[in-house]
Amino acid sequence: MKDSSDYLREAAEYIAEHGHHKGSYEHWSAGAEHPVTCALGALRRVTGDRGMMGGRFYEAAALLGSHLEREGLIPRYEGVVPLSHIPIWNDAPERTAEDVILAMKRAAEDE
Repeated sequence: MKDSSDYLREAAEYIAEHGHHKGSYEHWSAGAEHPVTCALGALRRVTGDRGMMGGRFYEAAALLGSHLEREGLIPRYEGVVPLSHIPIWNDAPERTAEDVILAMKRAAEDE
């Protein structure tokens, strides 16, 4: 059975293969077989979850958020799962696909 680390690795692979997006979960280009996605969009695709709370998506996103907090890349709020800050981090002008892929892989290793 897959765990959150597996989903993070799969999401990193998805972005590496199909591209990184900012501003929404995903974007379809004309004629594309797969959309480009942001960090959370890739997690939604690989987990198959569409909701924000509970389930595989939530747990994998929480693991990524916790990693980003520990690295000082998003603010830390005691007792709050940092899902809302992942899009802000993902969409930062300086953020690259490589940054997102690396953070997902490192978060998967942290578990």
